[in-house]
Amino acid sequence: HITGDDLVNGVDHFFANFGAGISASPYDFFARAIFGTMQLGVNGEEGSITPTTYALRQNSPNPFNPSTVISYDLPTASEVNLSVYDLSGRLISTLVSSHQTAGRHQSSFDGSNLASGVYVYRLSANEFTGSGKMVLLK
Repeated sequence: HITGDDLVNGVDHFFANFGAGISASPYDFFARAIFGTMQLGVNGEEGSITPTTYALRQNSPNPFNPSTVISYDLPTASEVNLSVYDLSGRLISTLVSSHQTAGRHQSSFDGSNLASGVYVYRLSANEFTGSGKMVLLK
Protein backbone atom coordinates (compact mmCIF):
# COMPACT_ATOMS: atom_id res chain seq x y z
CA HIS A 1 0.00 0.00 0.00
CA ILE A 2 1.54 3.29 -1.12
CA THR A 3 0.27 6.61 0.14
CA GLY A 4 1.55 10.12 -0.23
CA ASP A 5 1.64 12.93 -2.75
CA ASP A 6 3.67 13.43 -5.90
CA LEU A 7 4.35 9.82 -6.85
CA VAL A 8 7.33 9.65 -9.18
CA ASN A 9 8.30 6.69 -11.37
CA GLY A 10 12.00 5.88 -10.93
CA VAL A 11 14.16 3.36 -12.73
CA ASP A 12 13.46 -0.11 -11.28
CA HIS A 13 12.01 1.46 -8.15
CA PHE A 14 8.95 3.41 -7.16
CA PHE A 15 9.46 6.63 -5.26
CA ALA A 16 6.98 8.51 -3.10
CA ASN A 17 7.16 12.00 -1.65
CA PHE A 18 5.77 11.97 1.88
CA GLY A 19 6.47 15.64 2.56
CA ALA A 20 10.02 15.18 3.90
CA GLY A 21 11.75 14.52 0.59
CA ILE A 22 11.65 11.56 -1.74
CA SER A 23 12.33 8.10 -0.37
CA ALA A 24 13.15 5.07 -2.53
CA SER A 25 11.57 1.67 -2.18
CA PRO A 26 14.12 -1.14 -1.70
CA TYR A 27 11.87 -3.46 -3.71
CA ASP A 28 11.55 -3.87 -7.47
CA PHE A 29 7.97 -3.97 -8.63
CA PHE A 30 5.65 -2.62 -11.29
CA ALA A 31 2.75 -0.37 -10.45
CA ARG A 32 0.11 1.12 -12.72
CA ALA A 33 -2.20 3.83 -11.52
CA ILE A 34 -5.35 4.91 -13.28
CA PHE A 35 -6.67 8.25 -12.13
CA GLY A 36 -10.24 9.20 -12.71
CA THR A 37 -13.57 9.41 -11.03
CA MET A 38 -16.33 6.89 -10.80
CA GLN A 39 -19.93 7.66 -10.10
CA LEU A 40 -21.88 5.54 -7.66
CA GLY A 41 -25.61 5.17 -8.05
CA VAL A 42 -28.19 5.31 -5.32
CA ASN A 43 -27.05 3.51 -2.15
CA GLY A 44 -23.51 3.23 -3.59
CA GLU A 45 -24.27 -0.21 -5.03
CA GLU A 46 -21.34 -1.82 -6.83
CA GLY A 47 -23.53 -2.77 -9.79
CA SER A 48 -24.27 0.90 -10.42
CA ILE A 49 -20.64 2.01 -10.90
CA THR A 50 -20.21 4.01 -14.11
CA PRO A 51 -16.65 4.15 -15.47
CA THR A 52 -15.34 7.42 -16.88
CA THR A 53 -13.19 5.86 -19.64
CA TYR A 54 -13.32 2.91 -21.99
CA ALA A 55 -11.24 -0.04 -20.83
CA LEU A 56 -10.63 -3.56 -22.07
CA ARG A 57 -9.27 -5.78 -19.33
CA GLN A 58 -7.03 -8.84 -19.51
CA ASN A 59 -9.09 -12.01 -19.72
CA SER A 60 -9.20 -14.13 -16.61
CA PRO A 61 -7.96 -16.71 -16.11
CA ASN A 62 -5.10 -16.51 -18.58
CA PRO A 63 -3.87 -19.04 -19.63
CA PHE A 64 -7.25 -20.75 -19.64
CA ASN A 65 -8.78 -24.18 -20.26
CA PRO A 66 -11.41 -24.35 -21.60
CA SER A 67 -13.16 -21.08 -20.75
CA THR A 68 -12.27 -17.53 -19.75
CA VAL A 69 -14.00 -14.22 -19.05
CA ILE A 70 -13.28 -10.94 -20.85
CA SER A 71 -14.29 -7.76 -18.98
CA TYR A 72 -14.61 -4.22 -20.28
CA ASP A 73 -15.88 -0.79 -19.20
CA LEU A 74 -18.14 1.55 -21.15
CA PRO A 75 -18.48 5.17 -19.92
CA THR A 76 -21.50 5.75 -22.20
CA ALA A 77 -24.06 3.58 -23.94
CA SER A 78 -22.33 2.17 -27.02
CA GLU A 79 -22.61 -0.11 -30.01
CA VAL A 80 -20.26 -2.90 -28.93
CA ASN A 81 -18.46 -5.58 -30.91
CA LEU A 82 -16.30 -8.07 -29.02
CA SER A 83 -14.69 -10.74 -31.19
CA VAL A 84 -11.99 -13.41 -30.93
CA TYR A 85 -9.44 -14.09 -33.70
CA ASP A 86 -6.65 -16.58 -34.26
CA LEU A 87 -3.15 -15.26 -34.96
CA SER A 88 -3.71 -15.41 -38.72
CA GLY A 89 -6.59 -12.92 -38.31
CA ARG A 90 -9.39 -15.43 -38.90
CA LEU A 91 -12.56 -14.65 -36.96
CA ILE A 92 -13.15 -17.42 -34.40
CA SER A 93 -16.17 -16.06 -32.54
CA THR A 94 -18.25 -12.91 -32.10
CA LEU A 95 -19.05 -12.72 -28.40
CA VAL A 96 -20.97 -9.43 -28.39
CA SER A 97 -22.57 -7.50 -31.22
CA SER A 98 -25.20 -5.22 -29.70
CA HIS A 99 -25.99 -1.90 -28.09
CA GLN A 100 -25.00 -1.90 -24.41
CA THR A 101 -25.55 0.50 -21.55
CA ALA A 102 -22.76 2.34 -19.75
CA GLY A 103 -21.07 0.32 -17.03
CA ARG A 104 -18.90 -2.71 -16.45
CA HIS A 105 -19.57 -5.71 -18.66
CA GLN A 106 -18.14 -9.16 -19.16
CA SER A 107 -18.44 -11.96 -21.67
CA SER A 108 -17.43 -15.62 -21.45
CA PHE A 109 -15.41 -17.37 -24.13
CA ASP A 110 -15.38 -21.15 -24.48
CA GLY A 111 -12.37 -22.61 -26.30
CA SER A 112 -13.42 -26.27 -25.94
CA ASN A 113 -13.43 -26.84 -29.69
CA LEU A 114 -10.14 -25.01 -30.37
CA ALA A 115 -6.52 -26.08 -30.44
CA SER A 116 -4.07 -24.83 -27.83
CA GLY A 117 -2.51 -21.54 -28.81
CA VAL A 118 -2.62 -17.76 -28.65
CA TYR A 119 -5.83 -15.94 -29.56
CA VAL A 120 -6.60 -12.24 -29.83
CA TYR A 121 -9.76 -10.57 -28.57
CA ARG A 122 -10.83 -7.17 -29.91
CA LEU A 123 -13.35 -4.68 -28.53
CA SER A 124 -14.85 -1.86 -30.60
CA ALA A 125 -17.20 0.58 -28.89
CA ASN A 126 -17.93 4.03 -30.32
CA GLU A 127 -14.51 5.65 -30.91
CA PHE A 128 -12.65 3.11 -28.73
CA THR A 129 -10.83 0.05 -30.07
CA GLY A 130 -8.71 -2.23 -27.92
CA SER A 131 -7.29 -5.74 -28.11
CA GLY A 132 -5.64 -8.31 -25.90
CA LYS A 133 -3.96 -11.71 -26.18
CA MET A 134 -5.05 -14.85 -24.39
CA VAL A 135 -3.54 -18.32 -24.23
CA LEU A 136 -5.52 -21.54 -24.45
CA LEU A 137 -3.62 -24.46 -22.87
CA LYS A 138 -5.09 -27.94 -23.12
